[in-house]
Amino acid sequence: MSAAREVSGVFGVVLVGVVLTRRERSELRAGSDPRGAFLTGYDLGLRLAACCVLAGALVTLVALRRRGRHRRVVARNRGRAARVVTK
Repeated sequence: MSAAREVSGVFGVVLVGVVLTRRERSELRAGSDPRGAFLTGYDLGLRLAACCVLAGALVTLVALRRRGRHRRVVARNRGRAARVVTK
């Protein structure tokens, strides 16, 4: 699990870096000043990273949602309270 996390982190940094660089170059070709071009690329890269985090959170919520089938109720006697058993 740790190696997968490291690899996905590297790909995330590379993706944000590529987006930043391409946007910066595009802005420089359009005549923008270097500082403004870098900040425009940085802004777009951070927005992309935020969208990726949001998508990952949504996938996690859907994939790891606990449903009723994971829990079963065991009743010892009808008159007594039931206890919940999780596995």
